[in-house]
Amino acid sequence: MNNSNSENMNNSVEALTKENAALREELEALRHKSSIQQDFISRMSHDIRSPLNAIIGFATLIKNHSFNAQKVHDQAGKILKSSDYMLGIIEDVLNISKIESGSIVLKNDVFDLDQCIQDINEIIIAQVHQKNQKFSISLDQLQNRSVCCDENYLKQILLNLLSNSCKYTSEGGDINLMVRDRESDRCGYVDVFFEVSDNGRGMSEEFQKTLFTPFGREQQSGIPDPGGTGLGLALIKNMIEMMGGTISFESELGVGTTFIVMIPMMLTGEVSCGLDERPVVPEVSSFKGILKGLNILAAEDNDLNRELLSEIILDQGAKIETVPDGRAAVDKYTSSPDNTYDLILMDIMMPQLNGYEATRLIRGSSKKDANSIPIIAMTGNAFEEDVQKALEAGMNAHVSKPFNIDAIEKVVATNLRKNDPN
Repeated sequence: MNNSNSENMNNSVEALTKENAALREELEALRHKSSIQQDFISRMSHDIRSPLNAIIGFATLIKNHSFNAQKVHDQAGKILKSSDYMLGIIEDVLNISKIESGSIVLKNDVFDLDQCIQDINEIIIAQVHQKNQKFSISLDQLQNRSVCCDENYLKQILLNLLSNSCKYTSEGGDINLMVRDRESDRCGYVDVFFEVSDNGRGMSEEFQKTLFTPFGREQQSGIPDPGGTGLGLALIKNMIEMMGGTISFESELGVGTTFIVMIPMMLTGEVSCGLDERPVVPEVSSFKGILKGLNILAAEDNDLNRELLSEIILDQGAKIETVPDGRAAVDKYTSSPDNTYDLILMDIMMPQLNGYEATRLIRGSSKKDANSIPIIAMTGNAFEEDVQKALEAGMNAHVSKPFNIDAIEKVVATNLRKNDPN
């Protein structure tokens, strides 16, 4: 009996010991998570407030020096740079969230790699020139130009790597982008390699072990911190892997860094393996100036955004009428003569009626063009599920805020062609 009691007591002690160990591990994990979250919040506070300070400061200077055209021009440019930086931070955070929730849906866009690289060059060149760096692009080993993959994510991957090279390379340094391809093991595909190299400050061997960890940034003694969330490399690694690709790197402290990204892409030409569905290269036509002469109805509940949108549209030679909510948009459209408007731009989150509800009512009205007039969502709701909701509500397309005239023109051109009876 005593032996049995002793054995039971030993079992109880062992069970309590295991339970305590498990609780300690859980507590440590929670502390680690809390530390990461606190570090993230601290960085976000700094990294968002810094560009916001520049935006507010230069906007104040513009207001005070509105009579000086050159100062206004220069300071407006600095506001735009700070806004781009701030938008990049927000997009990194949102994209990490989308990846973790599994809500990212890859698109298969047919595009020209030459043009894609040219677009990237135009975006990154200002950052390069700011530090008097030399930037070279080599496409000599690229055989296939017309390919199919998610072009937007490809651009985001390359811009992130090139931007890092700019940030971590000193004044007058060298940055290179080389693109090459080779035949893939998968019939109808080609493996495209993107090599981004620089002669910047490089990374320590210790930091390289945690390079793709979220929020990771190496602080090197005596060298200013260029800023950033520490999310970029973790984000693009996930993107590359979702696209079926790989990323590798070599780096030496004080010498420089090279990243090599490989992404498999579908070819758009005829292939001998007989794939059933081949992407069709769309006819490329200019969409610049497509808004000129159009009569546009726009629903936007924010006063400043309504004013800004009106100025953008008027600058393109179009007419625009704005309303502050979804109910007003429905009333304005249904009370106007048939074919008054060529296009409707619809915000989503609005009082009275949201954009989805307003669109359904417009599509269900008795107007002659109720089913044919292009309705384009123009909203800060930028996730893929938001795009799908817009399409399900009867909208033709989706453009994310902040307002970008090129994006507006491109989507309008596409949808006007779709609805052209000729």
